[in-house]
Amino acid sequence: MDAIWGLLRSKQNDAQWNPRLRGYLKSVICNRQWTQVRLKAAGLASHDKCPLCLQKKIEECRRKVEDGEDERLWFVDEVKMVKNEEHETDKAKALAMRRAVERMINEPQPQLLDGVPSGTAMHRHYRCPRHAAERKAHVTGDLAKETGEGSSEGYPPWVRALYPMIEKPAVARAKQESFHWGVRPVDALVSGRIYTDGSMLDGPSQLTARCGWALLVLDDEGNVTASAYGVPPPWVYDIHGAEVWALLQACMIAMPGMARYSCDCESVVTAIRDGPLKATAGCKVHARAYQLLFARFDEVEDRAVTWVPAHCKDREVGKKRKGDGTKLSAQDVQGNAEADRLAKEAVKEHRVEDTYMKRWEHVEEKAKKTAMWTARAAELANNVPEFPYRDSTASREKALEMAKARAKARRDRKETTSKRIVTARPKELGWHELVRTSVGPWSGWRCTCCKTTSATWASIAAREV
Repeated sequence: MDAIWGLLRSKQNDAQWNPRLRGYLKSVICNRQWTQVRLKAAGLASHDKCPLCLQKKIEECRRKVEDGEDERLWFVDEVKMVKNEEHETDKAKALAMRRAVERMINEPQPQLLDGVPSGTAMHRHYRCPRHAAERKAHVTGDLAKETGEGSSEGYPPWVRALYPMIEKPAVARAKQESFHWGVRPVDALVSGRIYTDGSMLDGPSQLTARCGWALLVLDDEGNVTASAYGVPPPWVYDIHGAEVWALLQACMIAMPGMARYSCDCESVVTAIRDGPLKATAGCKVHARAYQLLFARFDEVEDRAVTWVPAHCKDREVGKKRKGDGTKLSAQDVQGNAEADRLAKEAVKEHRVEDTYMKRWEHVEEKAKKTAMWTARAAELANNVPEFPYRDSTASREKALEMAKARAKARRDRKETTSKRIVTARPKELGWHELVRTSVGPWSGWRCTCCKTTSATWASIAAREV
């Protein structure tokens, strides 16, 4: 479903993908498209044939009869008959012709239905000749081959883009966090400028996404005095959480008051400056990680975290500015680049194998293309410029018949439902002895034994004292 969610959340608005197609995709995946076969099964249509293909056959029969190529004595052209009739006004004639055209589609002659394909979802998406040009442009590769050779009607991956999930990767996400020294420091605690970074690869699907973190410590001369990397705990599953976890690890090895932190995630720096009350609120996804981070900050009494631009080149030194307003230095570029490299190296500890990712990307791409085509096919089928304007037409007569049948069924159920018959029981067996009574404007029934009252006799007669 990741490919479908990505399409539904997309802000793209062009001919290839737009809000109108997103609406049709929602309808398709929820199975809310009423094809002709579905209308027939519900009793709302007299036949299950594709109206577009049926209209094409009607036009061919009309042309052959007019040209004298074929004597089809059974063919009754109601449109031509109405056209030759006299009408009081042009408006009445146009209305009669429109009804005749609709009647030939909704209530066709039995001979016209011979050889016309059924109006299934599979026919709409991959077989109807009306959309052959659009289908050739959008249905390509494996999907075109599978749907061309296959004969499965209503196969969910083809008609609703609901592809089955492949098996889980052999390499699971790390069950606990890890910490590895790249360069072990001389002392137990470090000081200087600490560059932190978090990384997530093979995302955004949570099935394949894996996170890692890293930190790099530089002294005033730009020498590396320490570096570390690892994977976050399993409850950290995105890059923002990995950035917070990397900063937490840096705080744990830093000497209080002697370290300055540089982070390339601006949202993390902003959350730290906003304070713990907002970052650890119950509605925040990363509240657990920030709770640990702020506890460490309170211990060392240091919040010297600065944002630095990420993935900068040497030519940008002295041009871009950091979060504190100072210009970017060569040391910043070096530190951030090395921390980023170590974070990506850390992901390899539990990264999904390449063969699985290739399969995953292939299925995801095919699901995306199928979803985009099914949405476009639904739009084409429901917005045909010529009559019958769509590939599914409900019959008014059949709809009225079904409504009458449902009303009759409700009446029959109401008539056959027996009402509860209430009979009085003798007082010797512990039941009420009721007498009619009235007090002012109120009148009802009262038991002479227990003095219980009721407005109606049936509601109290069947109850014990």
